[in-house]
Amino acid sequence: MKKIVFDFDGVVVNTREMVFEIFKQVYPKMAMEHFLNYFNTGVDKNDGIGFDIDDDFVEYFFREYDKQLGSRYLYDNIGSVLKNLSEKTELFIITGNSEEVVKKFLKKNDLDVFRKILGYEIDTSKREKFKILKEKYSVRLEETVFVTDTLGDVMEGQKAGCRILAETFGYHDRVRLERGKPDWLVDSWGEVVEILR
Repeated sequence: MKKIVFDFDGVVVNTREMVFEIFKQVYPKMAMEHFLNYFNTGVDKNDGIGFDIDDDFVEYFFREYDKQLGSRYLYDNIGSVLKNLSEKTELFIITGNSEEVVKKFLKKNDLDVFRKILGYEIDTSKREKFKILKEKYSVRLEETVFVTDTLGDVMEGQKAGCRILAETFGYHDRVRLERGKPDWLVDSWGEVVEILR
């Protein structure tokens, strides 16, 4: 494994409940199942709650997220894990979140260990972000592991040619993640570390 790519929410930070509450502020009829389904493959236009991602929502979401995100959302020992991994290989983040917000948070928490963070500002498609990694940063995707927590990401990473390490302690549970047939499926950060060593 030459490189490691991480998703951010649900992998580096435990933000599922916080993000759900921000969504509910705009879409009060939203249930947790609607929210989780969004991370299968994207927006379900027929969910009955009028859910749509537009520029106003995105602006509101990033502003609220930035206000609420704090170090308490970091998974235990994640700092030392990422620092150790960064000494052995290059680390990247591909996220649907704001690159600016993620960078600010990581810097504030002394986690400036990623070569590049590719966020919402670059493209809304993770598949396009993987292409950028390949073309601009010479990342051999077939030798790359993508660490994520959602079914949609599993499928996007597979289409890009990465090996997929899915974890069950983020947004999606084991049953949902198994549908994507990731290369590894684990239940703790300890197991993630064992595989990435």
